[in-house]
Amino acid sequence: MLFRSPDSPGPDALQAALTGPQVHLVYLYCHGGVGWGPNKRRVWLSVGRSLEERFAPDQLRYWPLGWESRPLVIVNGCNTTRVDPSQLANFVREFAAQGAAGVVGTETTVWETLAQEVGSRLLAAMVAGKPLGEALLGIRHALLRERYKDRKSTRLNSSHQIISYAVFCLK
Repeated sequence: MLFRSPDSPGPDALQAALTGPQVHLVYLYCHGGVGWGPNKRRVWLSVGRSLEERFAPDQLRYWPLGWESRPLVIVNGCNTTRVDPSQLANFVREFAAQGAAGVVGTETTVWETLAQEVGSRLLAAMVAGKPLGEALLGIRHALLRERYKDRKSTRLNSSHQIISYAVFCLK
């Protein structure tokens, strides 16, 4: 099932799209942040263009997704620099409780152009049958070669974005 936020806005539509025993891959191209709810410290992800479409990790535990197929969840988030990695771990924990086999996410800020490129390459590699870890490592190496081959400096500059994707294997 393809979920497109502009066509079906809001967390209820996202929940409906994610629900079912045969979900094999969940790909969330999203934005993240902190500062929602009464204490203004709640971490959130938004899958749409509006902040009304955001959801928090604790909401996931109330979504009866019914995953029997143990899907891989890819959280390809941009502008998540305000989100502490320990806070994003709450999403990993909740996706695991729902039955996810693994979660791929970012650990530093990843801007939209890079997120799109990594996402496209990762999905293509997975369709081609490459193991997830091998695919991500190959993407990292290829992007570093392509983007920094003409640089004389050995400083990483913004290349930390390329290496910021992490795989969390669960259960």
